[in-house]
Amino acid sequence: MDNKSKILIVFPIVLVIIFAVAANYVPFREGFSDTERGMMDFMQSDLTVKVKEYIRSAKALQGPFAFNFAAPGRKVQDVNKAALREREDRMRVSLIVISGESRMAMVNGNIVTEGERIDDMKIIKIEPERVLLRNKTSKWVYMEK
Repeated sequence: MDNKSKILIVFPIVLVIIFAVAANYVPFREGFSDTERGMMDFMQSDLTVKVKEYIRSAKALQGPFAFNFAAPGRKVQDVNKAALREREDRMRVSLIVISGESRMAMVNGNIVTEGERIDDMKIIKIEPERVLLRNKTSKWVYMEK
């Protein structure tokens, strides 16, 4: 038997003996801490899962296409301009969240960030109490009280 074979056989035995002797000198505490006992007593059946709740919108849902029918004698273009002005007047800001560089607002029930569009209007700036919207003109919409 050559030296390599002897070393491969003796080395693991020597390691086991060294670890056994070292384990006698390591101070182990007896018992478990309160946290460890609590972890051992954990049962998966103790978990409760909350039911997801949905937020209902007061505004009726609309499809992606808005059809405006002109009254007899009125031009369709006049109806569209009136509808756009009416939509601009109905803009409501109900929530503003600013966290560091992140700015979000809830406009007409939709969560938007700066640069996004809602009803043909672009969200230019979100401040703690108001949101700047721009279509052809700029308009500040203040948060509802």
